[in-house]
Amino acid sequence: MHAPFSYSVNGILPRTLALVLLCVLLLEATTTSLALQRVHDYEVPGQLLVSRLYRQQQQQTSGDSNYRRRRPLILLPGMAQTIATWDSQATLLSRERTVLVCEPLGIGNKISFLSASGSSSRNVTLPFQAQCLYETVQHVFAAQQDDQEEQEQGFDIVGFSLGGRIAMAFACLYPMEVHNLHITGVAWERSARGKTNLLAWKNCLEHDNLRGFAWLAIMATYSPTFLLVQPQEKISTWVETLSTSHTSQGLLELMRQTHQEDNDGDDDDDLDNIWTVPKMANRLGSTANKVSPCRGHLCVGQEDEMAPVEQVNRLALEMGWGDVTIISNAGHAVPFESPRSWRKSVLQHCTAASTTN
Repeated sequence: MHAPFSYSVNGILPRTLALVLLCVLLLEATTTSLALQRVHDYEVPGQLLVSRLYRQQQQQTSGDSNYRRRRPLILLPGMAQTIATWDSQATLLSRERTVLVCEPLGIGNKISFLSASGSSSRNVTLPFQAQCLYETVQHVFAAQQDDQEEQEQGFDIVGFSLGGRIAMAFACLYPMEVHNLHITGVAWERSARGKTNLLAWKNCLEHDNLRGFAWLAIMATYSPTFLLVQPQEKISTWVETLSTSHTSQGLLELMRQTHQEDNDGDDDDDLDNIWTVPKMANRLGSTANKVSPCRGHLCVGQEDEMAPVEQVNRLALEMGWGDVTIISNAGHAVPFESPRSWRKSVLQHCTAASTTN
């Protein structure tokens, strides 16, 4: 006599498991295919700025005739951060918004920044970065016009550190293109420690010491609490990745051309000096109250040594941007130390701005 469940165990169950496994593999393949369709790299002809588009994952619900795809989020990384650095954040944000990540000029290791004579041959100033960004978003979203879904006009720009300064420059030059700014890690004035950190970074880059720069940057941008729980091997991997993904020349030119307020320049007639954070804040404060629909919000880590909380609060006050989001137990690198809290701040503010414009 056969056991009552021998046929089920020996026949049906293995086949069922095989079918389940096949379904899982097909689902993974489909998900991967959809992800690949939603992510696309762009390079504007004749331009050096590189970008990656993450198309919004949530689709129109059936029968919703009032559906409008929300305006895109333009995500601008900080110093020594590539598109790959932001891949996880961009993917998660794209659950609700189309996201375009644009690497600032000077980032990466594809471009030589020195001429044959040894002098700098690249413009990476804040206004030029903003101009390239404008050309990029026009090129990328013109390519999306075959999408039949109605989309809100304009852009919400999310900038971290250097990316936040580029976002401010963009809003100064193209105020009618920006509906909302969300800026993290930018202050009215740096702390004394922050200025000293920049001097140390410059010194390493001037001596082509990328590994030294990487170690200093990590210690300055992450909070001690965060670094304490990171395995040493992981931090060493960060150093290796950073030092092999960039050039000393590119990062040095970025520091020289985009940190004017750290050069103790007080000449108001200096064209470079009009792109300091206080000067841009003054322009945005007056512009936002008159002709621009732009709304802004600032975010900072409670333990930020580069952009101290009191100076971020001052920046918000000068621009009339309301309360600052202060993330507890985080340093300068808020998006990576407290990613969920940072995304919540971004989406809450940008969604609120979307519904009131």
